[in-house]
Amino acid sequence: MVQILVLGGKSKLYHNINKLGHIFFDLLTGEGYSVTTTEDIDHLLPKTLKKFDVVVDYTTQQSITESHAQSVMTWVKSNSKLYMGIHGATTSYQDAKLVLEMIGARFIRHPPIRKINVSVEDVDHSFMKGISDFTIRDELYIQEYLSPFQILLSTKYKGKEIPLCWTKPFGKGTVFYLALGHGKDQLKHCSVQQIIKNVINGFFTEKFKKRNISKCES
Repeated sequence: MVQILVLGGKSKLYHNINKLGHIFFDLLTGEGYSVTTTEDIDHLLPKTLKKFDVVVDYTTQQSITESHAQSVMTWVKSNSKLYMGIHGATTSYQDAKLVLEMIGARFIRHPPIRKINVSVEDVDHSFMKGISDFTIRDELYIQEYLSPFQILLSTKYKGKEIPLCWTKPFGKGTVFYLALGHGKDQLKHCSVQQIIKNVINGFFTEKFKKRNISKCES
């Protein structure tokens, strides 16, 4: 069985894994996966991390030691693993630029929560199956982009294209990042949930490409 680690943040104000972890747990156990949710960064050390096939990183402003950083990067690139950064992951690891380069970006700021018009950039990508353009009220992350990636979702802000979701190879593994997902309403948005399922199912299930997935109407 595929083992998924959901690593969350400690903030009591936002992105709290103790309040929101059940959304990831319910979604992914519903797909038949084994899910562990935690805020313990030591799960990224080799002894524990080797047990997992996927890391879903929902941390916020998380610091990291060199040992943790090297562990998670080696785990992805050497073992054909899947790293999924969700929303606040790019606010973390400011003390480990190599991890942010792996993810692809570093958070700078965000304007107040607003309606975001989301455009699908690659409708043929398996991660976008069943997804069409949608709107969502969420935080729009303005970021510094640190390494190349394939854009899957974007929006317009002050006349500029802002990547909202992307994927990239990292050694033998795969990195995926979704900038959306501030809180309960955002994580329960139909398109957000479908994308998260698409990524993991698509990574581990060859038959996924032949699945019929209902279009999200939200």
